[in-house]
Parts: sequence; structure tokens; C-alpha cells
Amino acid sequence: MQQLLRGLEHCHCRGVMNRDIKGSNLLLDNNSNMKIADFGLATHFQPSQGQPLTRRVVNLSGSL
Repeated sequence: MQQLLRGLEHCHCRGVMNRDIKGSNLLLDNNSNMKIADFGLATHFQPSQGQPLTRRVVNLSGSL
């Protein structure tokens, strides 16, 4: 969990929001190092500005 939160902090500080965090997109190597994968739905945002983001998310199986 600590690796996931640090990875997300790294992305968010650089203005990248993955938007598809799930178990199959979290990769572990033989040394238990986690990698966050699949940035296909990622979006860029500016952390310093309070810009509104849409609540609507679309995935391969349809909209939620």
C-alpha cells in the first residue's frame, strides 16, 4: 500500500491522474517492487488550481 500511495503521489505532483487504478494495473517484480501501469485513461491536471473534473467515466464495458 505504501508503494501505491508513493507512486500516486509521484504522478499527482507532476499533474498526471491515472484514472484506472485496479489490481491488474499494479505490477510486482520478483523483488516486490510495484509499478503502476496502463495510463491509457490518464489525464493531465494542474494540482495548484482547483479546476473541476468530470464525474463521468467511460470504460471498455460502457459508461458508469
